[in-house]
Amino acid sequence: MSDQDADASNTSDQQQDNGIHERTTTQQQRAEKAQDIAKRDSQGPRSRSASRRARRQRIKEGQEGGKYMKTANLEALEEADGNEELSSMQPFERIGPDSTSMTGPVTKARAERGEIPMRGSNPNQPYQVQNQQQEKGSLQEQDGLKLKLEANLDVEIELKASIRGDLTLSLFVTGTGIPAEEVNRQYAIATAFFNLPFEERGRADSRCDFAKGNYFGYRAMHEKKMKGTDVLDNVESINIPKYIPSLTSEPRHPFLEQFGSELEAFQHRSFDVVRKIFTLFALILELPESYFVDRHLYHDRSEDHLRYMRYHPRSLPDDAKIDNTWSRSHTDFGSLTLLWSQNVAGLQIKTHEGDWRYVRPVDGGIICNVGDTLSFWSAGYFKSTIHRVVRPPPDQDGDYRIGLFYFVRPGDEVDIAPAPSPLLKRMGKVPEDRGSIKPVKGYEYVRERVRNYHNHQDYADRKGQKFRVGDLEIEDEVA
Repeated sequence: MSDQDADASNTSDQQQDNGIHERTTTQQQRAEKAQDIAKRDSQGPRSRSASRRARRQRIKEGQEGGKYMKTANLEALEEADGNEELSSMQPFERIGPDSTSMTGPVTKARAERGEIPMRGSNPNQPYQVQNQQQEKGSLQEQDGLKLKLEANLDVEIELKASIRGDLTLSLFVTGTGIPAEEVNRQYAIATAFFNLPFEERGRADSRCDFAKGNYFGYRAMHEKKMKGTDVLDNVESINIPKYIPSLTSEPRHPFLEQFGSELEAFQHRSFDVVRKIFTLFALILELPESYFVDRHLYHDRSEDHLRYMRYHPRSLPDDAKIDNTWSRSHTDFGSLTLLWSQNVAGLQIKTHEGDWRYVRPVDGGIICNVGDTLSFWSAGYFKSTIHRVVRPPPDQDGDYRIGLFYFVRPGDEVDIAPAPSPLLKRMGKVPEDRGSIKPVKGYEYVRERVRNYHNHQDYADRKGQKFRVGDLEIEDEVA
């Protein structure tokens, strides 16, 4: 036998011995475990009962201390404890230290789904940081929190905590229950409207009145310059108010009145989606579930509207003058914006890290942007979604880009100053005594914001400029 053959034989024998040893060790552990169980079963009824009570008490204390999931079945935990399997539970992955981590209903919801153990604010809990490089991409490519609200709504939320404990939220919603046929019908109505001759769709009695901050009605393109250049804006839109008696005098285009019942029904369907998301936000802030819903009731007068929007193709040389901007970086003026997914690329959101990321279209999906007023209510805990529209990729840059939106604004008479959230109070974001907070009404803020943003002849670069109403302030165009 050669030396190589001998070495190979020895290696094989060693591996075999190791395998036998591992099996022997495993068998020994199983045997010891069986002996423990047999010993436990051999105890008298009174002794076993006391042992069970002690185990149950120990598990309950572990649940209260955050060692075990509170939502786990107690009997299952007892069985796992008897089989010495409870030690495999992993600690709650913290987003940041105690002062900045996400505590409250969001983490509780994750624990209830079994994604993480339920933990309290135990100061001895380890602070873990996963050094993991994430690949940048669309919302659905990012790790996030997926919640199922009621029976038919899935919400994927990207939650990232800054050093101040604030949250940047980007919501992608599927399973809304809105049939694809109804969404396609809305796009068909929008296309029919934009195919009208300009003299008809741009009639004077159906125009937005930006001097008054009124965004209801039609907005024409090519009426404003972009970023101080000779390039004109390339977007037109029509904003359709809610179908309620108090808004009958607002601008409504005659062409769309024939579809009034369909538009109203679609607005209600949109609000059904919004209602569920508002419930989630209220729970996060530890407010009553209906806190935000009650401040956005459909039948209350507000600046809510359904919007059709169309971007027109622009020449490559003109786009190059304005950094390929079709809609400059901005936040939305209201509380939430629903954007139905469409196939022409261009929409980008700004991540918490400051990167711009395309939003990839998904059939039946809706992007939800957090707006200024929800940011105000949360004292900045929820950050307004910073977004923009840029020139589409070369294979799409000659196409019209038609968008379907529902913009949710607070009730005209609703105060949008920071909410009395227990979470925000613990974080020191709102005072215990809210008497010092100056009220700002929804109508007051939205109308003034529209006037400031649109009532001029140039969509100039406003990076770093502030906009303020009362004690509420935002950065107009975030760099």
